Amino acid sequence: PSWSMQFDIGAASDELDLRPFKLEKLDLSAGVSSVRLWLPVPDNEMRCKIKAGVATLRISVPETVGCEIRMDGGLTSKRFEGFQRMSDGLYRTDGFPTAARKIRINIDAGVSTVRVDRY
Repeated sequence: PSWSMQFDIGAASDELDLRPFKLEKLDLSAGVSSVRLWLPVPDNEMRCKIKAGVATLRISVPETVGCEIRMDGGLTSKRFEGFQRMSDGLYRTDGFPTAARKIRINIDAGVSTVRVDRY
């Protein structure tokens, strides 16, 4: 089955390895937390919506997919390894427009640290 998952994390430290799942949609809300997240290879396209308050996020996406990040974060430290800045708040991996499999990540963060890398 294809999954749509929602996580509401308050004050916690969590590791979410979603690689074994066939995931189409992810909604993650992280308050004062530390979250380590591994995303799976989607069949076609996966959409992720992440809201963070005072959080540390580390997200790993597969190297075999195209990935786009839309970031809205006032006081957020960000590090997007393997991504190019397209415009203010928009980052993409090489070949994203023509990729057969895509992950779209929308991040709305307050005072947070966000790192996205590839595995």
